[in-house]
Amino acid sequence: MKIGRTAVIAVALLAVTVTLAAAPTPGGKSGGRLPDTGTSATDLKLGSRQAPVDGAHGSDSQPKGVPYAEGVIPSGTDSIHVVRRSTSGKHFSAVGVNWRKTQDSTISVAIRTKLDKKAKWSSWHATTAEETGGTGDRDGTGLLWTGPAVAADIAVTSVRGELPTEVRASLIDPGRRAEDTAQRQPEITLKAGSNDKVKLPIRTRAAWGANEKQMTWKPQYAPKVQAVVIHHTATTTDYSADQVPAILRSIYQYQAIDRGWGDIGYNIIVDKYGQAWEGRAGGVDKPVIGAHAEGFNTGTAGITLIGNYVTSKPTSQALDTLAKAIAYKLGPPKIDPMGTISLTGGPGPRYAKGATVKVPTVIGHETVGRTACPGKNLDAALPDLRKRAKALLSV
Repeated sequence: MKIGRTAVIAVALLAVTVTLAAAPTPGGKSGGRLPDTGTSATDLKLGSRQAPVDGAHGSDSQPKGVPYAEGVIPSGTDSIHVVRRSTSGKHFSAVGVNWRKTQDSTISVAIRTKLDKKAKWSSWHATTAEETGGTGDRDGTGLLWTGPAVAADIAVTSVRGELPTEVRASLIDPGRRAEDTAQRQPEITLKAGSNDKVKLPIRTRAAWGANEKQMTWKPQYAPKVQAVVIHHTATTTDYSADQVPAILRSIYQYQAIDRGWGDIGYNIIVDKYGQAWEGRAGGVDKPVIGAHAEGFNTGTAGITLIGNYVTSKPTSQALDTLAKAIAYKLGPPKIDPMGTISLTGGPGPRYAKGATVKVPTVIGHETVGRTACPGKNLDAALPDLRKRAKALLSV
């Protein structure tokens, strides 16, 4: 979301405290492994400051210590409006917040959680609304991976523009699978056409446990891939290798169901350990139209790195795999990773419908959207990624 110039700023803040049942102990009393479980989500309806729902109540003071996202700095003349709600529910490991689309708004979301009822609150995680590329009538944050938790405190703050309404929080339990920790995920190795130098080992949708019954989007295809758009998921970088499949199931639930996109938005997903994962359905070897860069999804491949690279730096393993993924997607159509391309797209956050823009063939999401994605630290790595991808494609 773009940050407005100094103006009379209306601020509406929504805060929610959620108390949930404790997570089960692995093995239970019998000491055996708990059975596999599917993904589930608890949908919390907040309404708005003007019309709170389901027991939420409002006040005119901001909760002490609640931060704003980076770049969101309200002035001393702003009015603060708060709505708070407590509720019970199920165990969760990820949180996403969304609301009906707004016009020209700057919105900050802060979330903290508790591992159990006796634990102290975690530190706050603050983020802005995350512009990706799905269609529909709702805006929202990227998904925050919290790890196992039983309570959440959520604050949604509008600093400029139209105030959010029909605010909802999705608390997602990605479920359990033996394969998540047993490292049995199916893996295939892809080549960029006939180029044996570019080999991309990638784990399939089955590897991370995509529930194909949840997918309501029928794959669509562009004539070819003309450019690659690099993203970050804006989730935490504090995760283990065993947690990655659960993180992907959580992102899938949030984007396909809660945001209404019908499937996960990214074509390829990379974790900080350097493992690549198949994202959007339709064939990772094909020019599948994703939902990652609104207005410029057709003819681009969306490759995302799990984590928040505004605050963290990408690992060397992740950068190695990103370079291979870029080369893999640009190799068959013979697109120069260090070249430029004219893309016609829109409408979107930055460009009107039918706009033609000349951009590098490997760009960060912020080039075509009003967003902090892929984060300043990953954005700084793009020049080197272009060079490395080109070297991989050179024979």
